[in-house]
Amino acid sequence: MRENIFIKYLITCIITFVLALNLFGEEYSLQTCLDIAYQQNLDLRLKELDIEKFEKKVSQAYSSVFPSISIESGAGYVIEPEEISFTVPDPSTGYDMTMYMENFDYAYQHTLTIQQVVFSAQALMGIKIARTQRDVEQFNYDLLKRNITAEVEKAFYNILITEKVIAILDKSYQQAQAHLEVAHKKFEQDLFSEFEVLRQEVNTKDVYSDLQSAKLNHKLSKQLMFLLLDMDFDTTITFKGDFEVPQEIAGLEESTELALNNRLEVSILDRSLAVLKYVIRAYQAEYLPNIVVMGTFDNYYASNDLSDYLAIDDFSREWFVGLGLQWEIFNGLNRENRISEAKINHKQLMLQNEQLLSGIKAEINQVYWQLESYETDYNTALSSLKEGEKLLEIANVQYEEGLITFVELNDAQLAYEATQLRYYSSLYNYNVALVNYYRAMGN
Repeated sequence: MRENIFIKYLITCIITFVLALNLFGEEYSLQTCLDIAYQQNLDLRLKELDIEKFEKKVSQAYSSVFPSISIESGAGYVIEPEEISFTVPDPSTGYDMTMYMENFDYAYQHTLTIQQVVFSAQALMGIKIARTQRDVEQFNYDLLKRNITAEVEKAFYNILITEKVIAILDKSYQQAQAHLEVAHKKFEQDLFSEFEVLRQEVNTKDVYSDLQSAKLNHKLSKQLMFLLLDMDFDTTITFKGDFEVPQEIAGLEESTELALNNRLEVSILDRSLAVLKYVIRAYQAEYLPNIVVMGTFDNYYASNDLSDYLAIDDFSREWFVGLGLQWEIFNGLNRENRISEAKINHKQLMLQNEQLLSGIKAEINQVYWQLESYETDYNTALSSLKEGEKLLEIANVQYEEGLITFVELNDAQLAYEATQLRYYSSLYNYNVALVNYYRAMGN
């Protein structure tokens, strides 16, 4: 009997646990959201394909320094002439004589050609260009990933702050309803005026309206997160985490220096400038010759029988090995124009680089000052929160002792709720500013 009871109890616990899982769904931490975003984001996946594409371009650039090997094989039918004639001196008579030779019907040839570039400045520059462009694509991928990280973090903090606001307003609404009930009772006892009852009714409706707005904002913040995660909206998923409290950061000058060293945009422009330098050198290298080693093995044969196509032993053979130059002397000033255009592009990119550095410095100043301001707001709100909590405790005691009115107690409650909202608002603002600061720093 006891065993049966225990088994039934165990089954009940298992069913309850399974139902709880289905009811509450999964819990997503900030790191979980980031991992999903990295896997699901379509832009990141497209960038991964771009990187693969540029890896192939690097391989193509290296292929120019490897030998090229080609095989040609063919057979041809000779239509005309059927015979050929030629004149030779006749030693017996001293006169020229004409001789006739029938032409073969078929001609065959098998050729193996090997060509190896020994020196090509253009090929070397092409390899450097391809490798640098691949680095640029990798930096673009990392930059996109950092931006996605910042957007997911902000969306996560939006969810947290709306949850905090809902919790505060829900509690406030319950208290407002309780206070309204008390107000009605005291009005019936002629202890409250109609004004005090109406005031409490208005307050209850206002809190309810704020609560519904907070719930809508919470739903919208979750919707934004699911968009960033490229997932369908799921009401069973909850997001668990907490805000970071203010922390010590580097000074403004140090932050600016770190940003200039760490920002991927700077690295991308540096690599892009390097690409243009290599492009200019590649165009200039066209003035230099390419040195090439060539080797040819040629088999040829003529016959009246088509089946002799594979009679390799009867073929005549020629071997050729040589060292040559490939040198384009003049191409209608095309090289000069391309070099001039590449130099102009390089100057433009240099100006963009200066503009980028100035923009980064201005951005660091802005986010740094915002972070300092929000840290001050947080410290002030934290102090006010502690004071508001003490004031509410005192107000409750005084109300129980009859030293203050119900209206004064309600005002103390509203003041405490306001300090709570301000506290979490300052904490949210600080965390968002911290995200902006780290992104501006290139972290």
